[in-house]
Amino acid sequence: MAYLEKLTSYKTQLLDLMWNSAELKALLAEEPLTREQFDSQVHGYDKNPETLAGGGVHLMVEINPVKAVNATVMDQQLVVRIVVPEAKVKADTAIRTDEIARILDELIAGNTLFGAGAPILDSAVHYQPAPNCVGRTLLYTFKAWNRRRKS
Repeated sequence: MAYLEKLTSYKTQLLDLMWNSAELKALLAEEPLTREQFDSQVHGYDKNPETLAGGGVHLMVEINPVKAVNATVMDQQLVVRIVVPEAKVKADTAIRTDEIARILDELIAGNTLFGAGAPILDSAVHYQPAPNCVGRTLLYTFKAWNRRRKS
């Protein structure tokens, strides 16, 4: 299976795992979500967090290009981000973000797809600015090298 196809497969299976977690869905929205709303929330990061549905915590799953330090090696990574819009920050925001991270850890660790030999290089909290959001973004990076020279 080609590298990008493998990452896309990981992404699809991770979304299914997340959808099947009632605990995770309860943290993402104050009211029950349909699968369509869930998918929309997961994919709907449109640089305007004010438009996000749910309880103020947004989860995004995407495949991003990564440039190596020497700028000659390109790579792709599957990233899961948890973003909290500034306008929706509540006292329990940090607790909810930590709970989401815990649930994702359990989902990933407990699934054979992400078991032995899975390309998980990073699972850490990074403090990165996001437009109109608090700086806390949790990144789970699933990565497999796809070295190729830039032309």
